[in-house]
Amino acid sequence: MSRSRAVRASFPIGGVKVRVGQRREVKLDVSRLVTGAEVTLPVHVVHGREDGPVVWLDAAIHGDEVVGIEVIRRALARLSPRTLRGTVLAVPIVNVLGVMTGDRYLPDRRDLNRSFPGSPRGSLASRIAHLLMTEVVAKCEVGIDLHTGSDRRSNLPQVRCDLDDERTRTLAEAFGAPVIYHAKLRDGSLRSAAREAGARVLLYEAGEAWRLDEYAVGPGVDGVLRVLGALGMITQEELDASLTSRPVGPSVVCRRSAWVRARRTGMLHMEAVLGQQVTLGQRLGTLYDSYGRRLAIVKADRDGVVIGRTEAPLVNSGDAVVHIAEIEPVPEPDPIVVAGVVLRDEAGRLLTVRKHGTSRFMLPGGKLEPGENAVEAGVREVWEEVGLRLDASDVYVLGEYDGRAANEPGARLLSTVLVAPLTGEPQPTGEIAELRWLTPEEMARVSAVDADDLAPLLTDHVLPALGH
Repeated sequence: MSRSRAVRASFPIGGVKVRVGQRREVKLDVSRLVTGAEVTLPVHVVHGREDGPVVWLDAAIHGDEVVGIEVIRRALARLSPRTLRGTVLAVPIVNVLGVMTGDRYLPDRRDLNRSFPGSPRGSLASRIAHLLMTEVVAKCEVGIDLHTGSDRRSNLPQVRCDLDDERTRTLAEAFGAPVIYHAKLRDGSLRSAAREAGARVLLYEAGEAWRLDEYAVGPGVDGVLRVLGALGMITQEELDASLTSRPVGPSVVCRRSAWVRARRTGMLHMEAVLGQQVTLGQRLGTLYDSYGRRLAIVKADRDGVVIGRTEAPLVNSGDAVVHIAEIEPVPEPDPIVVAGVVLRDEAGRLLTVRKHGTSRFMLPGGKLEPGENAVEAGVREVWEEVGLRLDASDVYVLGEYDGRAANEPGARLLSTVLVAPLTGEPQPTGEIAELRWLTPEEMARVSAVDADDLAPLLTDHVLPALGH
């Protein structure tokens, strides 16, 4: 008797059920306008065919913060319910009335992000908060809350979260924003209420109110997709096809910050730029009076990175002008220890491989497993990657090298390079996407080959050691 595969259940929300492998827009009733027109909370549901995490995305909790609306639009366009593992609930506009009126707050002047978890019988803000919590947040394991700077302030793309929670930190690192900031929970915030409900939350801050700056939108879209990739909801191939950029390096981690304030009232000539690393006493800007006389120099009150700044040309004494976060010292990461194997055919060609989701060709090989030596790891990896059986007694060491990793930016690689006879016709298996043979002529003229296409271990160490 054949065993049938279990069918994934439909996803219930707002009185409707979204079937497996479907995308659907659901409207949750919020209120009515004085005209009698309904005001609803829009929720986009992408219910994948396969089991996986349930994640929510939300934006515009403050009605003037529109960057997140565009982030969600672009991120959803890259998701397919046919291949998604799990479910994504996206609420592009939480503060519907605030967006309609162009106001950060609700008509009753309440801050929606100080009204969670809310109540079904409370104020309008409290009711919207309760609706979001019960229909969306309570059904999710992870959430990404999208924000921008408040009126006339701009923020460097950054993730704010609880860095002391290991899983949250892992997701924040996967997001890939320039800065990860350890932010305390605030009573009444969505992040605080969601954490109480058992969900992990990343708060993304970037850009300025009422602006769609690409420096804020692009990293937000890529960050959302990277988190979904880290959760196993989309494949590495889907992720690579969707990303528009790659992080320059690991995120800067910060745990303390403060705003530098103006000491005088005047016209501010700002010099500090977002992402700039500054030192104590460094000039950030200059204040002038209406006659053009210099009143004061704005100086950094600490070492750190600029994560926010005012965009207002006129400031009053005491106004916050530049937000500086202190950079947490980065411990030296453990090196990656690998074994690579030189395999050459009778024509002297060198076998290289490219793994799925990567762009560089390298020697067959990989990381040592616990208890393995380099030869044992090399023999195992060659079998797993290209299907060739090697005799350990025929393998010898070409050299040991300390260098750069090909696919982990900034990582240090300790490599033992081995040489072994070719025992058959290699075939790409497992994590290998493609084989490539380098001819002796190509090896002798590495510049004639696209060097960006080759791993640093090859170009810096192996080819010179082989006499090229």
